[in-house]
Amino acid sequence: MKALITGASRGIGKAIVSELANNSWDLTLISSGEKELFQFVSELQQKHSHLTINYLICDLKNPLERQQLFKKINSDMPLDLLVNNVGIYRENKSSETDYHELQEMLEVNLFAAVELSKYLLPTLKKSQCACIVNIGSVMSINAAPFASNYSISKHALKAWTDALRAELREQGVKVCGIYPGAVDTSSWDVSTANKQEMIHPTDIAKLVALIPSFSKSTLVEEIKISPLNF
Repeated sequence: MKALITGASRGIGKAIVSELANNSWDLTLISSGEKELFQFVSELQQKHSHLTINYLICDLKNPLERQQLFKKINSDMPLDLLVNNVGIYRENKSSETDYHELQEMLEVNLFAAVELSKYLLPTLKKSQCACIVNIGSVMSINAAPFASNYSISKHALKAWTDALRAELREQGVKVCGIYPGAVDTSSWDVSTANKQEMIHPTDIAKLVALIPSFSKSTLVEEIKISPLNF
């Protein structure tokens, strides 16, 4: 089984990679953090020497870098699972929305997933258990006035996920959206919130690893996951 994961060197993405490696998946990791990614890949290769683990450095919010990335990825390589996880979070008031900030948010939170999925779809269609998992947010469902741009980008990601699912289900490609609430990641490092009460990234990772294991006739459309008492 082979998977490609974006935003793979930290937070939710890193947890997903670790979980898939523990389940003997061959992996391709994409991240903009070269030092973090190289160290993580080295650790994975030492622990899982029987697996094929590749990595690519790319700032997915940059359209030119995305195009260069596609030249490095073999579109004919076997692939069973694509996890569009990369994302950025910033807060802003709805009444003070800045176009350039919104554009940057859309580039990484939406366009990166759209373009990568489009590029890899031909090889995914060759898989017997093809699955695309898009990591959204609770703000994909309920917009937050203190994070307008982020909410817009994640709402758009959900709309595209829903449309893609409807299009591809008859072609044997499953599309699932995961919508977590507050997750214990570095996005909360400057906050005084109690991170112990948040969702742990490993719990999301376990869900991602479980989705492709269901029978071919079963489609998990979306999962909403929230902290118990945050």
